[in-house]
Amino acid sequence: MADDIIAIAAGHGSHRSSGSTSGQAILAAFIPTFVIAVVYVAIFAAIHNSYRKIYAPRTFLGTIDERDRTPAERASGRHWFHAFRTMSDVFVLQHNSLDAFLYLRFFRFMVWTCFLGCCLTWPILLPIHANGGGNATQLDRLSFSNIAKNKYLWAHVAIAWIFFLGILLAVAWERLRLIGIRQAYFLNHEYSTLLSSRTVLWLNAPREACQPENLREYFGDHAEKLWAVRDTADLDELIAKRNESAYALERAELDLIITAVELRKKQGSVANGSNGHAESQQLVPRSKRPTQRKPPVVGNQVDTLDKTRDKIMEINSAIDDRRASPSRNVPETSAVFVAFDCQPAAHRAFQQISFRPQQPLEDRFLAVIPKDAIWKNLTMPLPTRLSKASLALVFVVVFTIFFSIPTGIIGTISNPEYLAENVSWLSWLNDLPPVVHGLLTGLLPPFLVQWFVSYVPKLLRYIATLSGEPTFSQAELKAQAWYVPRSTVFDAALGVS
Repeated sequence: MADDIIAIAAGHGSHRSSGSTSGQAILAAFIPTFVIAVVYVAIFAAIHNSYRKIYAPRTFLGTIDERDRTPAERASGRHWFHAFRTMSDVFVLQHNSLDAFLYLRFFRFMVWTCFLGCCLTWPILLPIHANGGGNATQLDRLSFSNIAKNKYLWAHVAIAWIFFLGILLAVAWERLRLIGIRQAYFLNHEYSTLLSSRTVLWLNAPREACQPENLREYFGDHAEKLWAVRDTADLDELIAKRNESAYALERAELDLIITAVELRKKQGSVANGSNGHAESQQLVPRSKRPTQRKPPVVGNQVDTLDKTRDKIMEINSAIDDRRASPSRNVPETSAVFVAFDCQPAAHRAFQQISFRPQQPLEDRFLAVIPKDAIWKNLTMPLPTRLSKASLALVFVVVFTIFFSIPTGIIGTISNPEYLAENVSWLSWLNDLPPVVHGLLTGLLPPFLVQWFVSYVPKLLRYIATLSGEPTFSQAELKAQAWYVPRSTVFDAALGVS
Protein backbone atom coordinates (compact mmCIF):
# COMPACT_ATOMS: atom_id res chain seq x y z
CA MET A 1 0.00 0.00 0.00
CA ALA A 2 2.84 2.39 0.85
CA ASP A 3 4.47 1.68 -2.50
CA ASP A 4 1.20 2.42 -4.26
CA ILE A 5 0.86 5.73 -2.46
CA ILE A 6 4.41 6.69 -3.39
CA ALA A 7 3.78 5.73 -7.01
CA ILE A 8 0.57 7.76 -7.14
CA ALA A 9 2.24 10.76 -5.53
CA ALA A 10 5.23 10.60 -7.81
CA GLY A 11 3.17 9.99 -10.91
CA HIS A 12 0.61 12.71 -10.24
CA GLY A 13 0.82 15.21 -13.07
CA SER A 14 3.09 12.93 -15.11
CA HIS A 15 1.34 13.96 -18.32
CA ARG A 16 3.15 17.30 -18.07
CA SER A 17 6.38 17.77 -19.91
CA SER A 18 9.61 18.59 -18.09
CA GLY A 19 9.34 22.21 -19.16
CA SER A 20 6.52 23.34 -16.90
CA THR A 21 4.43 26.34 -17.93
CA SER A 22 2.89 26.90 -14.51
CA GLY A 23 4.70 30.22 -14.08
CA GLN A 24 3.51 31.58 -17.42
CA ALA A 25 -0.01 30.31 -16.72
CA ILE A 26 -0.21 32.04 -13.35
CA LEU A 27 1.20 35.29 -14.70
CA ALA A 28 -1.07 35.19 -17.76
CA ALA A 29 -4.10 34.86 -15.49
CA PHE A 30 -2.89 37.18 -12.70
CA ILE A 31 -1.54 40.17 -14.62
CA PRO A 32 -4.68 40.99 -16.70
CA THR A 33 -6.94 40.39 -13.71
CA PHE A 34 -4.78 42.51 -11.42
CA VAL A 35 -4.58 45.37 -13.95
CA ILE A 36 -8.36 45.36 -14.46
CA ALA A 37 -8.96 45.30 -10.70
CA VAL A 38 -6.58 48.21 -10.12
CA VAL A 39 -8.21 50.25 -12.88
CA TYR A 40 -11.72 49.64 -11.53
CA VAL A 41 -10.75 50.43 -7.94
CA ALA A 42 -8.93 53.58 -9.03
CA ILE A 43 -11.94 54.78 -11.03
CA PHE A 44 -14.27 54.10 -8.10
CA ALA A 45 -11.99 55.90 -5.65
CA ALA A 46 -11.75 58.88 -8.00
CA ILE A 47 -15.48 59.34 -8.65
CA HIS A 48 -16.93 58.10 -5.35
CA ASN A 49 -17.05 61.51 -3.66
CA SER A 50 -18.16 63.33 -6.82
CA TYR A 51 -21.26 61.15 -7.34
CA ARG A 52 -22.56 60.66 -3.82
CA LYS A 53 -26.14 60.45 -5.01
CA ILE A 54 -25.21 57.23 -6.80
CA TYR A 55 -22.67 55.65 -4.43
CA ALA A 56 -23.76 57.00 -1.04
CA PRO A 57 -27.35 58.29 -1.24
CA ARG A 58 -28.42 56.97 2.16
CA THR A 59 -25.80 59.03 4.00
CA PHE A 60 -27.21 62.51 3.37
CA LEU A 61 -30.54 62.57 1.50
CA GLY A 62 -33.20 64.43 3.47
CA THR A 63 -35.97 62.06 2.38
CA ILE A 64 -34.44 59.32 4.57
CA ASP A 65 -35.02 59.45 8.32
CA GLU A 66 -31.96 60.10 10.45
CA ARG A 67 -32.19 56.70 12.15
CA ASP A 68 -32.33 54.93 8.78
CA ARG A 69 -29.31 56.62 7.23
CA THR A 70 -26.06 54.80 6.61
CA PRO A 71 -23.40 56.16 9.00
CA ALA A 72 -20.63 58.34 7.59
CA GLU A 73 -17.79 59.84 9.61
CA ARG A 74 -17.50 62.90 7.36
CA ALA A 75 -19.80 64.64 4.90
CA SER A 76 -17.30 64.00 2.11
CA GLY A 77 -17.52 60.26 2.69
CA ARG A 78 -13.75 59.79 2.41
CA HIS A 79 -13.68 57.28 5.25
CA TRP A 80 -16.46 55.07 3.88
CA PHE A 81 -14.34 51.91 4.16
CA HIS A 82 -13.76 52.42 7.88
CA ALA A 83 -17.45 53.24 8.40
CA PHE A 84 -18.52 50.00 6.73
CA ARG A 85 -15.88 47.96 8.57
CA THR A 86 -17.02 49.19 11.99
CA MET A 87 -20.74 48.93 11.25
CA SER A 88 -22.53 46.67 13.76
CA ASP A 89 -24.40 43.53 12.80
CA VAL A 90 -27.53 44.87 14.48
CA PHE A 91 -27.56 47.93 12.20
CA VAL A 92 -27.08 45.78 9.09
CA LEU A 93 -29.87 43.41 10.14
CA GLN A 94 -32.27 46.29 10.89
CA HIS A 95 -31.70 47.88 7.48
CA ASN A 96 -31.75 44.74 5.31
CA SER A 97 -33.71 41.55 4.98
CA LEU A 98 -32.75 38.46 6.95
CA ASP A 99 -31.58 36.70 3.78
CA ALA A 100 -29.31 39.62 2.84
CA PHE A 101 -27.81 39.70 6.34
CA LEU A 102 -27.19 35.95 6.37
CA TYR A 103 -25.58 36.15 2.94
CA LEU A 104 -23.15 38.80 4.21
CA ARG A 105 -22.42 36.63 7.25
CA PHE A 106 -21.83 33.62 5.01
CA PHE A 107 -19.51 35.67 2.80
CA ARG A 108 -17.52 36.79 5.85
CA PHE A 109 -17.35 33.20 7.07
CA MET A 110 -15.93 32.04 3.73
CA VAL A 111 -13.33 34.82 3.68
CA TRP A 112 -12.10 33.96 7.16
CA THR A 113 -12.10 30.24 6.37
CA CYS A 114 -9.91 30.76 3.31
CA PHE A 115 -7.59 33.17 5.14
CA LEU A 116 -7.08 30.92 8.17
CA GLY A 117 -6.73 27.90 5.89
CA CYS A 118 -3.92 29.61 4.00
CA CYS A 119 -2.24 30.60 7.27
CA LEU A 120 -2.40 26.96 8.40
CA THR A 121 -1.49 25.09 5.21
CA TRP A 122 0.98 27.30 3.36
CA PRO A 123 3.75 27.61 6.00
CA ILE A 124 3.72 23.83 6.57
CA LEU A 125 2.86 22.18 3.25
CA LEU A 126 4.61 24.44 0.75
CA PRO A 127 8.11 23.80 2.18
CA ILE A 128 7.33 20.06 2.28
CA HIS A 129 6.26 20.13 -1.38
CA ALA A 130 9.33 22.08 -2.40
CA ASN A 131 11.58 19.46 -0.78
CA GLY A 132 9.46 16.44 -1.62
CA GLY A 133 12.05 14.78 -3.83
CA GLY A 134 10.22 15.16 -7.15
CA ASN A 135 11.45 16.58 -10.44
CA ALA A 136 8.84 19.35 -10.87
CA THR A 137 9.94 22.85 -11.78
CA GLN A 138 8.59 26.39 -11.45
CA LEU A 139 5.38 26.62 -9.44
CA ASP A 140 4.70 22.91 -9.94
CA ARG A 141 7.42 22.32 -7.37
CA LEU A 142 5.07 23.70 -4.72
CA SER A 143 2.26 21.30 -5.67
CA PHE A 144 1.44 17.83 -4.36
CA SER A 145 2.85 16.30 -7.54
CA ASN A 146 6.40 16.98 -6.30
CA ILE A 147 6.00 14.59 -3.32
CA ALA A 148 8.05 11.42 -3.84
CA LYS A 149 8.70 10.36 -0.22
CA ASN A 150 6.07 8.46 1.69
CA LYS A 151 6.96 9.93 5.10
CA TYR A 152 6.02 13.43 3.92
CA LEU A 153 2.40 12.40 3.36
CA TRP A 154 1.68 12.34 7.10
CA ALA A 155 1.81 16.13 7.15
CA HIS A 156 -1.11 16.27 4.70
CA VAL A 157 -3.13 13.87 6.86
CA ALA A 158 -2.55 15.90 10.02
CA ILE A 159 -3.30 19.25 8.35
CA ALA A 160 -6.43 17.85 6.71
CA TRP A 161 -7.79 16.60 10.06
CA ILE A 162 -7.05 19.87 11.82
CA PHE A 163 -8.43 22.05 9.03
CA PHE A 164 -11.63 20.14 8.37
CA LEU A 165 -12.39 19.56 12.05
CA GLY A 166 -12.00 23.30 12.52
CA ILE A 167 -14.41 23.93 9.65
CA LEU A 168 -16.95 21.49 11.13
CA LEU A 169 -16.78 23.23 14.52
CA ALA A 170 -17.14 26.64 12.87
CA VAL A 171 -20.15 25.46 10.83
CA ALA A 172 -21.77 24.02 13.99
CA TRP A 173 -21.25 27.34 15.77
CA GLU A 174 -22.68 29.29 12.84
CA ARG A 175 -25.74 27.02 12.77
CA LEU A 176 -26.41 27.74 16.43
CA ARG A 177 -25.98 31.45 15.76
CA LEU A 178 -28.34 31.18 12.81
CA ILE A 179 -31.06 29.67 14.99
CA GLY A 180 -30.71 32.45 17.54
CA ILE A 181 -30.62 35.23 14.94
CA ARG A 182 -33.62 33.82 13.10
CA GLN A 183 -35.72 33.54 16.26
CA ALA A 184 -34.74 37.02 17.41
CA TYR A 185 -35.57 38.46 14.00
CA PHE A 186 -39.00 36.80 13.81
CA LEU A 187 -39.91 37.74 17.40
CA ASN A 188 -38.84 41.35 16.95
CA HIS A 189 -41.79 43.68 17.42
CA GLU A 190 -41.29 45.52 14.13
CA TYR A 191 -41.41 42.25 12.17
CA SER A 192 -44.02 40.33 14.20
CA THR A 193 -46.58 43.14 13.81
CA LEU A 194 -46.37 43.11 10.01
CA LEU A 195 -49.38 41.67 8.24
CA SER A 196 -47.18 39.43 6.08
CA SER A 197 -45.50 37.84 9.14
CA ARG A 198 -48.84 36.42 10.33
CA THR A 199 -50.22 35.47 6.91
CA VAL A 200 -50.12 31.97 5.44
CA LEU A 201 -50.56 31.01 1.79
CA TRP A 202 -52.29 27.73 0.96
CA LEU A 203 -52.27 26.27 -2.54
CA ASN A 204 -54.89 23.97 -4.08
CA ALA A 205 -57.45 24.87 -1.41
CA PRO A 206 -61.06 23.84 -2.20
CA ARG A 207 -63.49 26.52 -3.26
CA GLU A 208 -65.43 26.24 0.02
CA ALA A 209 -62.30 27.08 2.02
CA CYS A 210 -61.83 30.24 -0.06
CA GLN A 211 -65.20 31.71 0.94
CA PRO A 212 -65.13 34.37 3.72
CA GLU A 213 -68.13 32.86 5.49
CA ASN A 214 -66.19 29.58 5.98
CA LEU A 215 -63.08 31.27 7.41
CA ARG A 216 -63.36 30.01 11.01
CA GLU A 217 -64.55 26.58 9.96
CA TYR A 218 -61.43 25.80 7.91
CA PHE A 219 -58.74 27.92 9.58
CA GLY A 220 -59.73 28.20 13.23
CA ASP A 221 -60.86 30.92 15.60
CA HIS A 222 -57.64 32.93 15.30
CA ALA A 223 -58.13 33.55 11.56
CA GLU A 224 -59.03 37.17 10.85
CA LYS A 225 -59.38 37.54 7.08
CA LEU A 226 -58.75 35.70 3.85
CA TRP A 227 -58.01 36.72 0.28
CA ALA A 228 -58.80 34.12 -2.37
CA VAL A 229 -56.77 34.22 -5.59
CA ARG A 230 -59.28 34.60 -8.38
CA ASP A 231 -59.08 33.89 -12.08
CA THR A 232 -57.55 37.04 -13.56
CA ALA A 233 -57.58 35.86 -17.20
CA ASP A 234 -55.24 38.11 -19.20
CA LEU A 235 -55.02 40.84 -16.54
CA ASP A 236 -51.34 40.14 -15.83
CA GLU A 237 -50.44 40.43 -19.50
CA LEU A 238 -52.31 43.73 -19.79
CA ILE A 239 -50.50 45.19 -16.76
CA ALA A 240 -47.15 44.07 -18.20
CA LYS A 241 -47.99 45.77 -21.50
CA ARG A 242 -49.00 48.95 -19.67
CA ASN A 243 -45.72 49.01 -17.75
CA GLU A 244 -43.78 48.52 -20.98
CA SER A 245 -45.67 51.38 -22.62
CA ALA A 246 -45.15 53.60 -19.57
CA TYR A 247 -41.38 53.01 -19.69
CA ALA A 248 -41.39 53.76 -23.43
CA LEU A 249 -43.28 57.00 -22.77
CA GLU A 250 -40.80 57.94 -20.05
CA ARG A 251 -37.86 57.39 -22.41
CA ALA A 252 -39.56 59.45 -25.12
CA GLU A 253 -40.28 62.29 -22.67
CA LEU A 254 -36.63 62.28 -21.61
CA ASP A 255 -35.48 62.43 -25.23
CA LEU A 256 -37.84 65.35 -25.80
CA ILE A 257 -36.44 67.24 -22.80
CA ILE A 258 -32.86 66.61 -23.93
CA THR A 259 -33.67 67.90 -27.42
CA ALA A 260 -35.35 70.98 -25.92
CA VAL A 261 -32.32 71.72 -23.75
CA GLU A 262 -29.99 71.48 -26.75
CA LEU A 263 -32.19 73.82 -28.80
CA ARG A 264 -32.38 76.28 -25.90
CA LYS A 265 -28.59 76.31 -25.65
CA LYS A 266 -28.29 77.05 -29.35
CA GLN A 267 -30.76 79.94 -29.01
CA GLY A 268 -28.85 81.28 -26.00
CA SER A 269 -31.87 81.41 -23.71
CA VAL A 270 -32.02 80.24 -20.08
CA ALA A 271 -34.95 78.27 -18.70
CA ASN A 272 -36.53 79.85 -15.63
CA GLY A 273 -40.11 78.66 -15.89
CA SER A 274 -41.79 76.13 -13.62
CA ASN A 275 -43.41 74.03 -16.34
CA GLY A 276 -40.44 72.48 -18.16
CA HIS A 277 -42.55 69.83 -19.89
CA ALA A 278 -44.89 72.39 -21.50
CA GLU A 279 -41.93 74.48 -22.60
CA SER A 280 -40.30 71.43 -24.15
CA GLN A 281 -43.48 70.62 -26.06
CA GLN A 282 -43.59 74.14 -27.50
CA LEU A 283 -39.88 74.51 -28.17
CA VAL A 284 -39.25 71.24 -30.05
CA PRO A 285 -40.68 71.25 -33.57
CA ARG A 286 -42.81 68.34 -34.76
CA SER A 287 -40.08 67.05 -37.04
CA LYS A 288 -37.62 66.60 -34.17
CA ARG A 289 -39.93 64.84 -31.72
CA PRO A 290 -39.24 61.15 -30.92
CA THR A 291 -40.74 58.87 -33.58
CA GLN A 292 -41.04 55.15 -34.28
CA ARG A 293 -42.24 52.96 -37.12
CA LYS A 294 -45.44 50.92 -36.86
CA PRO A 295 -44.96 48.16 -37.81
CA PRO A 296 -41.18 48.21 -37.20
CA VAL A 297 -38.73 48.85 -40.09
CA VAL A 298 -41.31 48.90 -42.90
CA GLY A 299 -44.16 50.85 -41.30
CA ASN A 300 -45.00 54.52 -41.28
CA GLN A 301 -43.37 56.87 -38.80
CA VAL A 302 -45.62 57.88 -35.91
CA ASP A 303 -45.08 60.22 -32.99
CA THR A 304 -43.87 58.14 -30.03
CA LEU A 305 -45.41 60.41 -27.40
CA ASP A 306 -48.88 60.44 -28.93
CA LYS A 307 -48.76 56.74 -29.77
CA THR A 308 -47.71 55.58 -26.31
CA ARG A 309 -50.20 57.88 -24.55
CA ASP A 310 -53.06 56.51 -26.65
CA LYS A 311 -51.88 52.96 -26.03
CA ILE A 312 -51.71 53.48 -22.25
CA MET A 313 -55.23 54.92 -22.21
CA GLU A 314 -56.49 51.98 -24.25
CA ILE A 315 -54.81 49.44 -21.95
CA ASN A 316 -56.12 51.24 -18.84
CA SER A 317 -59.65 50.96 -20.19
CA ALA A 318 -59.17 47.23 -20.83
CA ILE A 319 -57.75 46.73 -17.31
CA ASP A 320 -60.74 48.47 -15.73
CA ASP A 321 -63.09 46.23 -17.72
CA ARG A 322 -61.29 43.08 -16.58
CA ARG A 323 -61.33 44.16 -12.94
CA ALA A 324 -65.05 44.89 -13.06
CA SER A 325 -65.88 41.66 -14.90
CA PRO A 326 -68.14 39.29 -12.93
CA SER A 327 -66.34 36.30 -14.49
CA ARG A 328 -63.43 36.68 -12.06
CA ASN A 329 -64.57 33.79 -9.90
CA VAL A 330 -62.68 31.46 -7.60
CA PRO A 331 -61.69 28.26 -9.46
CA GLU A 332 -62.55 24.79 -8.18
CA THR A 333 -59.17 24.66 -6.41
CA SER A 334 -57.34 27.91 -5.80
CA ALA A 335 -54.80 29.61 -3.57
CA VAL A 336 -55.84 31.57 -0.51
CA PHE A 337 -54.01 34.04 1.76
CA VAL A 338 -55.19 33.86 5.39
CA ALA A 339 -54.24 36.47 8.01
CA PHE A 340 -54.27 35.49 11.70
CA ASP A 341 -54.49 37.67 14.79
CA CYS A 342 -50.98 36.79 15.98
CA GLN A 343 -47.77 35.24 14.68
CA PRO A 344 -47.91 32.03 16.83
CA ALA A 345 -51.40 31.28 15.51
CA ALA A 346 -50.16 31.61 11.93
CA HIS A 347 -47.28 29.22 12.61
CA ARG A 348 -49.60 26.69 14.27
CA ALA A 349 -51.98 26.82 11.31
CA PHE A 350 -49.05 26.42 8.93
CA GLN A 351 -47.97 23.23 10.69
CA GLN A 352 -51.42 21.69 11.23
CA ILE A 353 -53.63 22.60 8.26
CA SER A 354 -53.10 20.92 4.90
CA PHE A 355 -55.73 20.27 2.27
CA ARG A 356 -53.67 17.70 0.37
CA PRO A 357 -51.29 16.10 2.90
CA GLN A 358 -50.30 13.26 0.55
CA GLN A 359 -49.22 15.40 -2.38
CA PRO A 360 -45.48 15.38 -3.23
CA LEU A 361 -45.33 19.18 -3.60
CA GLU A 362 -45.34 21.76 -0.83
CA ASP A 363 -48.80 23.31 -0.50
CA ARG A 364 -48.41 26.08 2.14
CA PHE A 365 -45.98 28.94 2.72
CA LEU A 366 -45.36 31.42 5.53
CA ALA A 367 -44.96 35.20 5.31
CA VAL A 368 -45.46 35.57 1.57
CA ILE A 369 -45.47 39.20 0.45
CA PRO A 370 -47.44 40.21 -2.68
CA LYS A 371 -44.42 41.25 -4.75
CA ASP A 372 -42.82 37.84 -4.17
CA ALA A 373 -45.79 35.86 -5.48
CA ILE A 374 -45.91 34.47 -9.04
CA TRP A 375 -49.61 35.09 -9.48
CA LYS A 376 -50.10 33.05 -12.64
CA ASN A 377 -48.85 29.95 -10.78
CA LEU A 378 -51.04 30.34 -7.69
CA THR A 379 -54.23 29.07 -9.31
CA MET A 380 -52.47 26.27 -11.19
CA PRO A 381 -54.15 22.88 -10.58
CA LEU A 382 -52.14 20.21 -8.82
CA PRO A 383 -51.82 17.87 -11.84
CA THR A 384 -50.51 20.77 -13.91
CA ARG A 385 -47.96 21.69 -11.24
CA LEU A 386 -46.78 18.09 -11.01
CA SER A 387 -46.41 17.73 -14.76
CA LYS A 388 -44.59 21.06 -15.15
CA ALA A 389 -42.24 20.26 -12.26
CA SER A 390 -41.45 16.86 -13.80
CA LEU A 391 -40.85 18.33 -17.26
CA ALA A 392 -38.60 21.03 -15.78
CA LEU A 393 -36.52 18.41 -13.97
CA VAL A 394 -36.17 16.31 -17.13
CA PHE A 395 -35.13 19.39 -19.10
CA VAL A 396 -32.47 20.31 -16.52
CA VAL A 397 -31.04 16.76 -16.49
CA VAL A 398 -30.83 16.61 -20.30
CA PHE A 399 -29.49 20.15 -20.48
CA THR A 400 -26.80 19.33 -17.93
CA ILE A 401 -25.63 16.30 -19.88
CA PHE A 402 -25.35 18.10 -23.19
CA PHE A 403 -24.10 21.38 -21.74
CA SER A 404 -21.15 19.64 -20.09
CA ILE A 405 -19.83 18.58 -23.50
CA PRO A 406 -18.80 22.07 -24.74
CA THR A 407 -17.58 22.89 -21.24
CA GLY A 408 -15.29 19.86 -21.34
CA ILE A 409 -14.06 20.88 -24.77
CA ILE A 410 -13.18 24.30 -23.42
CA GLY A 411 -11.37 22.65 -20.53
CA THR A 412 -9.07 20.73 -22.86
CA ILE A 413 -7.60 24.03 -24.06
CA SER A 414 -5.85 24.33 -20.69
CA ASN A 415 -3.38 21.59 -21.75
CA PRO A 416 -2.05 22.51 -25.21
CA GLU A 417 0.97 20.23 -24.85
CA TYR A 418 -1.25 17.19 -24.36
CA LEU A 419 -3.27 18.18 -27.42
CA ALA A 420 -0.13 18.67 -29.52
CA GLU A 421 1.15 15.23 -28.59
CA ASN A 422 -2.11 13.33 -29.16
CA VAL A 423 -3.70 15.26 -32.05
CA SER A 424 -1.45 15.35 -35.10
CA TRP A 425 -2.89 18.45 -36.75
CA LEU A 426 -2.41 20.42 -33.50
CA SER A 427 1.32 19.75 -33.27
CA TRP A 428 1.97 23.40 -34.12
CA LEU A 429 0.92 24.27 -30.55
CA ASN A 430 4.39 23.22 -29.38
CA ASP A 431 5.89 26.01 -31.48
CA LEU A 432 3.99 28.77 -29.72
CA PRO A 433 5.97 31.16 -27.49
CA PRO A 434 5.76 30.73 -23.69
CA VAL A 435 3.56 33.80 -23.29
CA VAL A 436 0.90 32.35 -25.59
CA HIS A 437 1.17 29.02 -23.77
CA GLY A 438 0.52 30.86 -20.54
CA LEU A 439 -2.58 32.54 -21.97
CA LEU A 440 -3.93 29.22 -23.26
CA THR A 441 -3.40 27.45 -19.94
CA GLY A 442 -4.03 30.18 -17.39
CA LEU A 443 -6.41 32.84 -18.71
CA LEU A 444 -8.39 31.60 -21.69
CA PRO A 445 -10.07 28.43 -20.23
CA PRO A 446 -11.39 30.08 -17.03
CA PHE A 447 -12.56 33.11 -19.00
CA LEU A 448 -14.44 31.01 -21.57
CA VAL A 449 -15.99 28.72 -18.96
CA GLN A 450 -17.06 31.68 -16.82
CA TRP A 451 -18.62 33.41 -19.81
CA PHE A 452 -20.26 30.19 -20.99
CA VAL A 453 -21.67 29.26 -17.60
CA SER A 454 -22.81 32.80 -16.69
CA TYR A 455 -25.99 32.31 -18.70
CA VAL A 456 -26.94 29.09 -16.90
CA PRO A 457 -28.41 30.67 -13.70
CA LYS A 458 -30.64 32.95 -15.77
CA LEU A 459 -31.98 30.00 -17.73
CA LEU A 460 -32.52 27.94 -14.57
CA ARG A 461 -34.41 30.79 -12.89
CA TYR A 462 -36.68 31.09 -15.90
CA ILE A 463 -37.31 27.33 -15.98
CA ALA A 464 -38.01 27.36 -12.22
CA THR A 465 -40.69 30.05 -12.64
CA LEU A 466 -42.29 27.97 -15.39
CA SER A 467 -42.26 24.81 -13.24
CA GLY A 468 -45.17 25.99 -11.11
CA GLU A 469 -43.38 27.47 -8.09
CA PRO A 470 -45.72 29.93 -6.32
CA THR A 471 -43.09 32.51 -5.29
CA PHE A 472 -39.89 33.90 -6.68
CA SER A 473 -38.11 32.80 -3.48
CA GLN A 474 -39.10 29.18 -4.05
CA ALA A 475 -38.09 29.44 -7.71
CA GLU A 476 -34.71 30.83 -6.67
CA LEU A 477 -34.20 27.95 -4.21
CA LYS A 478 -35.04 25.42 -6.90
CA ALA A 479 -32.66 27.10 -9.35
CA GLN A 480 -29.89 26.97 -6.74
CA ALA A 481 -30.59 23.29 -6.08
CA TRP A 482 -30.27 22.62 -9.81
CA TYR A 483 -27.18 24.78 -10.23
CA VAL A 484 -25.01 23.28 -7.45
CA PRO A 485 -24.62 19.84 -9.09
CA ARG A 486 -24.25 21.53 -12.47
CA SER A 487 -21.32 23.57 -11.11
CA THR A 488 -19.71 20.32 -9.97
CA VAL A 489 -20.07 18.92 -13.47
CA PHE A 490 -18.52 22.05 -15.00
CA ASP A 491 -15.59 22.03 -12.56
CA ALA A 492 -15.00 18.35 -13.24
CA ALA A 493 -15.15 18.91 -16.99
CA LEU A 494 -12.63 21.74 -16.68
CA GLY A 495 -10.30 19.71 -14.46
CA VAL A 496 -10.38 16.51 -16.52
CA SER A 497 -7.97 17.94 -19.03
